[in-house]
Amino acid sequence: MKAQRLPRADGDVPYRFTSGRRVKEITVTGAQQRQLARGEAGIVNVEGRYDVVPAAALEAIRALDPKAVVVLNTPASAEADADDPYADHPVPDDLTW
Repeated sequence: MKAQRLPRADGDVPYRFTSGRRVKEITVTGAQQRQLARGEAGIVNVEGRYDVVPAAALEAIRALDPKAVVVLNTPASAEADADDPYADHPVPDDLTW
């Protein structure tokens, strides 16, 4: 697991997510924020520490401990819903709250 985590020492972008019923925040780099939004990376919680790992490693981690994977966004489907009233108003990937 330690070999798979991405370094966040240079991170200055706050990334908020829910873990259980609580909102957590870690700092990530801008590139990692984009990877998280696109589902190319995810967040795991191992022994109380939150780490960003590539999506390819998440399946192996999930096989060992299903509860360890906290965040894994799925890419938006290319096929839009015809009845979606908000189709003309996409949510930006870099939205922070």
